[in-house]
Amino acid sequence: EKPRADLVNFFWFKRAKLAVDQKRFDDAEKHAQKVPELQFRAILLFDMARIQEKSETDAPALFETLNRVSKLARNAENSVAKAQILLGLSNMYEKVNHSTAMDELSEAIRVTNILKEPDLFQTNVIRQIVGKGYGHFTSYITPGYDLEKTFEQLGKKNFEISLGHAKSLDDRYLRTLAVIAVASNCAKNSKPAARPK
Repeated sequence: EKPRADLVNFFWFKRAKLAVDQKRFDDAEKHAQKVPELQFRAILLFDMARIQEKSETDAPALFETLNRVSKLARNAENSVAKAQILLGLSNMYEKVNHSTAMDELSEAIRVTNILKEPDLFQTNVIRQIVGKGYGHFTSYITPGYDLEKTFEQLGKKNFEISLGHAKSLDDRYLRTLAVIAVASNCAKNSKPAARPK
């Protein structure tokens, strides 16, 4: 039963991915709804959003796609996958709406603080179909889930609030990385001191 279910899920994921690549977004969304795994459905919607982002006329469609990812993530149980998707959302929303990006970042931090020893450093997900005597494994990259890049990106527009969010992470290591990422904008923007003559 499990290999059969995994195969069916993979089939609908591949159909949706093909539809996204061919810009048949209605078909892609219809197929994506048959993919039960949160991360894989989010990958499809993020791919769709990246294509829409390239066209200025697709800005409303991009915002709507991101809203669907947000609804999907917020209805899911608290997990590392949910926190990563919210980080990715924050990163993508920053391109269209800064205040919404900050809201998603705040939710990502809330979820992260609930988790015990959250590992937010995985930047890919693995699809596996394993049966008796065979196995099929595929890995998919999840760009935008990066904690440091997200904080650096949001810190460019609003240093104080981004720094406040970074400091609100309970995990010391994650908090340190987030604070350094926000502060890195200062280092990049600071002018070198004039050398004395």
